[in-house]
Amino acid sequence: MEILGGIAGLILFVLLVVLAIFWLIFPWMVYGQLKSLIQGQKRLEDSQSMMQHIFTKMERHLDGIEISLSSTNPTSSSPQAAYYYSTDGQQQGPLAAADLRSIRKDGLITDETPVLREGESQWRTYRDFLALNR
Repeated sequence: MEILGGIAGLILFVLLVVLAIFWLIFPWMVYGQLKSLIQGQKRLEDSQSMMQHIFTKMERHLDGIEISLSSTNPTSSSPQAAYYYSTDGQQQGPLAAADLRSIRKDGLITDETPVLREGESQWRTYRDFLALNR
């Protein structure tokens, strides 16, 4: 009986030592995992921020190309067509096609806004204007 009591005591002692070690190590394991997750999240946010910056620069660059392409037409000696648009019953313009696209992009007009090309008598929606200018 004494041997069984000694073995039980030894098993209990080993179990308590293992639990004590686990109790001391576990918080550091959790801390390490949380730190890795936080660093990963930070890298992801940095990557997203960098991608947003790149996309913004690309949009500005492409807008500049579009404006320069629409404002210079070396094959045409005639001046560019002027466009008018109507909001709240008020005619606005004249504008170049690139400027009209720009104010649409900025949300100042919609696809349903009436647009008139100089020299024409029929107003069309901005959507129709886009279809004609492709």
